[in-house]
Amino acid sequence: LCAGNSATLSATRAISYTWNPGRITANSIVITPTSTTVFTITSISAQGCTASTQFTQNVQALPNVSVSAMALPYLCSGLPGAVTLVASGAAGYIWQPGPLAGAMVTVAPLVTTIYTVTGFAVGGCTNTATFQVNVYPSTLTVISTATSLCAGNSATLSASGALSGYTWNPGALIGSSIVVTPTASTVYTVSGNNMTCGASNTIQIIVNPIPSL
Repeated sequence: LCAGNSATLSATRAISYTWNPGRITANSIVITPTSTTVFTITSISAQGCTASTQFTQNVQALPNVSVSAMALPYLCSGLPGAVTLVASGAAGYIWQPGPLAGAMVTVAPLVTTIYTVTGFAVGGCTNTATFQVNVYPSTLTVISTATSLCAGNSATLSASGALSGYTWNPGALIGSSIVVTPTASTVYTVSGNNMTCGASNTIQIIVNPIPSL
């Protein structure tokens, strides 16, 4: 068995049975041993005669599969690049999504993706490990409550798509959302912290003069 799996042991040709370890009285038992175990069964026939025998259930440990990334473990959306994943702890490997095979694979997902690697031991037992490859935007999303204002009015600018650290210019304003009251038509640039992806975007606010009466 591979560790964590079960097997059914059955005995015949008697009228009562006792299994050890466990002192289980049944002709058939389900076992899930954590290590190689010797099971002893004692049986009694219809004539009252007793007999015993042993059965050794071998248990194989699961491979200790792990996965890591070489160099940067993330990508920037829309920019060229790839991530190399390396698995260890087993004799052979299959990756999903894929299908990909081998201890080392190179992937370039378009969106953040969790990769699962199944490792195979020499005896056939398997175990899995996962690794998430993040894909960060290289362009932020920017919206405004208004893109055309009358002089003296305000608009709220909001940005999303960065991990943190939004900075707006002109003004060196900080935060994912800011309120502006430009005196003339202005192009605002926002940048955010997206690892090394350099995410940014711009939005123009047009200011219309108030008519003279």
